Amino acid sequence: MLEIYYGEDDYSRKRAIDALRDQLGDPEMASLNTVTLSAADTTPAEVVAQAGAVPFLAEGRLVVVEGLLAMFSRSQGGGGGRSAGRSSRSRQAALQDNQKDSTDSFRGWGQLKDLAPGLPESNVLVLSDESATDSNPLLRHLTPVANVRVFTPLRGNDLTRWIGESVQERGGRIENAAQRALADAHGSNLWALSNEIDKLLLYAGDRPVTAEDVNAMTGATREENIFAMVDDVIERRYPRARERIERLREDSGAAVPQIMAMLGTQVRRLLAAKDATERRVSQSELQDAIGSRSDFAIRKTVDQSRSFTMPRLREMHRAILDYDIALKTGQLNEDTALEFLIADLCGIGTPLRHSRESGNPVTQPTRGSVSGL
Repeated sequence: MLEIYYGEDDYSRKRAIDALRDQLGDPEMASLNTVTLSAADTTPAEVVAQAGAVPFLAEGRLVVVEGLLAMFSRSQGGGGGRSAGRSSRSRQAALQDNQKDSTDSFRGWGQLKDLAPGLPESNVLVLSDESATDSNPLLRHLTPVANVRVFTPLRGNDLTRWIGESVQERGGRIENAAQRALADAHGSNLWALSNEIDKLLLYAGDRPVTAEDVNAMTGATREENIFAMVDDVIERRYPRARERIERLREDSGAAVPQIMAMLGTQVRRLLAAKDATERRVSQSELQDAIGSRSDFAIRKTVDQSRSFTMPRLREMHRAILDYDIALKTGQLNEDTALEFLIADLCGIGTPLRHSRESGNPVTQPTRGSVSGL
């Protein structure tokens, strides 16, 4: 099967190619049976050989050739670089000659038209390009034997619908006003939108993402990376964590309970990821355990979990619960609770529960040095 994917929406193009790879079965075997080639660095013969090869212990084989259509785009306008001073008739004649030469040989790439019908049913050959037009001679040559998909940037209702579906795929919820606010903030950049969705879902926790959340995260703090903040905390970089959280509070107005909720959510994900990876579960089970369908969030969480033992993660989770209770019961004010929680997670001072067990008043913790670090 021959697939031609082109268009400026490279995020959706990549996702479409990833979907084809997922159909190959076991991820490890799929990786061994996936080949990506740059058209500028390969030959028609190599592509023909790769596309016709028998799959190795997999349900199929995927060959992706990038940038092939672009190699023939010059013949679409102006006679391939000939002098602009030619008469209109001369330019038209030159263009027709160029297109005839390309149609006859395409420097050997024309044979893909004959190859496509004879490809093994299990194999897929994909030509992927950022841009092309209907007049591209190679595209016109191959279209009769290919499945052609055009990936144009999403706009308007299509874009907001994509945002809603992406949130749902990750197991979250988002209000309509928040969808529109995200679209206004990032336009058709799906890479940026995908990253913002990950951060907003962590920020919102179990509740739906609101327009206020979007405004807080994409206003003065648009570049603030919530995952980086959590990295600082769980990797015990206290000065940087404290500075980042204070900046987040000042710039976005994030409340202390929201920040604690974000930390709690990520630590629970770390616990789930640690347990799931130790049990060597499947990718779908790992997604269910972490509670996310986002590749970025899963990869990030699994990588973070490798830095900790299970007992340490349980201690961190207990610390968050302790300070949440102390805050809600009025034993500590917001500033003190957050500062001491960060210190606990970063390994500075005595945990709150130890202070309780030793009889020290909760409102008078022995951490006077923390704020000066």
